[in-house]
Order: sequence, then C-alpha cells, then structure tokens
Amino acid sequence: MQSAIPPVPPDAVAELPVPGESRWNGWGCAGIGCLSFAVFVIAQVVLTFVLIIVHYPGFWHSMELGVVPKSMIAQLQNARGLAKLLSPGNLVLLGVVSDGALVLVAVGLARTAFRARLESFGLRGPFEWKRVALGVPAGVVLLGASAIAEALQTKLVGPHPQMVAQILATRHGLPSFLLDFLAVSLIAPAAEEIFFRGFLFAGLAQRMPIIAAALISGAIFGAAHLDPWNFVPLFTIGVGLAYLYRFTGVLWSNMVAHSTVNTISLIAAYLYPQLVK
Repeated sequence: MQSAIPPVPPDAVAELPVPGESRWNGWGCAGIGCLSFAVFVIAQVVLTFVLIIVHYPGFWHSMELGVVPKSMIAQLQNARGLAKLLSPGNLVLLGVVSDGALVLVAVGLARTAFRARLESFGLRGPFEWKRVALGVPAGVVLLGASAIAEALQTKLVGPHPQMVAQILATRHGLPSFLLDFLAVSLIAPAAEEIFFRGFLFAGLAQRMPIIAAALISGAIFGAAHLDPWNFVPLFTIGVGLAYLYRFTGVLWSNMVAHSTVNTISLIAAYLYPQLVK
C-alpha cells in the first residue's frame, strides 16, 4: 500500500549536505550562527531605540539631561506602553529588518564559506502539497505539547507574565490583525525556520546523532527568544520542529507548522484577550 506522504529523499536532512557539497565546518557554523544572531539583536536594538525616540519624543531630551523619568520607563515596562511602541506596523518593520538580517547573514555566509546551496537549507523542490500540508496538524500537535509543557512549568514554579500575548491582546480590528498576521505568522516563521532548522539543526546533524542535534537546536531556539519564562514551551516546539524537518525533508512543512502555532495563538489573543495573563 502506497504511503500518503512521499518518502523523504536520502539526502533531505542527512548527516551530510546535498550531493556535491563538503561537510560544513563545525567552528564555522558556530561563528556564522553567533554573528548572525548578533546582527539580529543589534538590528532590533537600534530600530527599537529609533521607535522609542519617535513615539516618546521626550525620551531623547531626557537622555540629554542625563535623567530618564521613571514614569517614562514604567510605560515601556507594561503591555499597553509596549503596545504603543510595538504597533502592528512597527512589528512588521521590526520583523522585516531584524529577521531579514538574520537570514541574509546566515545564508550569505554559509553560501560563501561552505558553498552551500539553497537546497541545503531545506528550500528544495518539487513543492509537494501532501508533505507541506502535514505542517498544519503538526503545528496543532506542537502547540498542544507546548501547552502541556507550560502547564507543568506553571505547576512547578507558578504562573508567569506573557508580555507578547498581553501586547497582542490589546489589539482590535481587522487591519491590525492582518499586520500582526504578516509579522507573527508569516515573516517570523519563515526566517526562524531557515535559521534554526535549515542552518543550525542541519549543521549540528552533520556531526552528531539526530536526537542530540534536535535537543541542542531546540534549546538554542528557546533561549534565543530571550524570555526565560517561555523557554520550556519554546524548547518543546523547537525539538518537535527539528524532527518534523527530519521527517519531511523540506522546510516548507516547518514554516507551515510554525505559522500554525503562531496563528492559533494570535487568533486566541484577539478573540479572547480576557484569557491572556
């Protein structure tokens, strides 16, 4: 009986890159990964600082005087104040600039240093709908697994603030939703899958067992979001996405799964803001 999902090509997410390429250098991968993430962080910090100056004109004047009012700092530490700064349009801008920088640096350097092809990052064809559509149920399963992980964490250490969810819960209207959908459900999943699974996991899988590569890349994925309280659920999702990439052999499935996780969370924040804590 023929399987509904086509078999994964032998070189899809193998211990070696696609045929014709040399094994990626371990220290080179580490260096490219660190540099790419540093560029991502710098882009976010610089752009956020510019947005603060634009939305809070008194901030720059206060810095010149050497004193930033506590009231201004307080505004940037609560969900409503951050929601003004991270408006739907600004969130898209941050995604395009910082996520774009992350992918361009990682892919560009890997292509230069290792002669890596786009196929090496899981962006291979032909585009098989059955394999890609698998991302939807996989995303639902991963969201459920992360919810269980979060519930267990809450049992052990108590509840924690969900700042991003609180920001999204302040939004209203279709235009805002569409912009948030673009940033949260399209830009972020595409960029993060190319970097964390297409580059990082693939590089690790060339020199260690798949389970170790999945665990390490999942841990880095969780830590890279710079939110200690969300590390456990993000780690769970990261490990699951690594295995999904291993199973399907194409990153399109991962992008769909990641987008599914983010979209369901986004819709919940819009429709049931009272449930967001």
